[in-house]
Amino acid sequence: MAFVFVASSRLPTRHGEFSIHAFEDVETGKEHVALSMGDLANGQPALARLHSECLTGDGFGSLRCDCGPQLEAAMRQVAEAGHGVILYLRQEGRGIGLVNKLRAYTLQDGGLGFGETSAILLYVADKFPQANLAPLPTDPNRGRFLQWLMYPPTTIEPAMMEKRRGSEPMTTASGWGDYDRAMAALEGTLTPGKWLFGDQFTAADGQRRAGVVLISDSPVAAALLGIRINFLIVVIEHTG
Repeated sequence: MAFVFVASSRLPTRHGEFSIHAFEDVETGKEHVALSMGDLANGQPALARLHSECLTGDGFGSLRCDCGPQLEAAMRQVAEAGHGVILYLRQEGRGIGLVNKLRAYTLQDGGLGFGETSAILLYVADKFPQANLAPLPTDPNRGRFLQWLMYPPTTIEPAMMEKRRGSEPMTTASGWGDYDRAMAALEGTLTPGKWLFGDQFTAADGQRRAGVVLISDSPVAAALLGIRINFLIVVIEHTG
């Protein structure tokens, strides 16, 4: 996956003035955006958020999700720090697309709604097999797909939060062991290629979502959160 810089501009917001940068994925033609503030090339840790596009939440203020408030919080925290970047990924519905997301809303309105991101992604993937968002139940890769669909919220996210709080790892009580062990498992099983299963995007890639993390953790965090480190490098080159 390779990204090229396209254009930049000032972006005054209610949180302060950011710089906005447009990048293009040369393989897919899809455009992504980065909001930056301060000098990202000074070698200091910086706040970063990888945010998946959510038209209904970010643009229309939908109460079905908290995507809009999450983006607002990230912008506010970066502005308060005076130093950081927000990478806005054009992958509506974490990759399932706007239409499939609206179909899920229809199910919710019909009394068939349910929660938990992994369950939602799996339901949509199985409901619309033509989208190729998941290996079929008879596919040998199905087990590994399910593992990685569940791994981020059950292992990586609690390990990352434990590390950020500075808590002493409870390795004998917690299912994730500790941060280093969780990350080592991730690094040891990611396959070469754009996504978890090489060139095929699946719902498991959509699960690898973003939070505000230190760029000092970026080689592993970038793989976890569904963005390639070269995109971040390109952003830094054009914002530093």
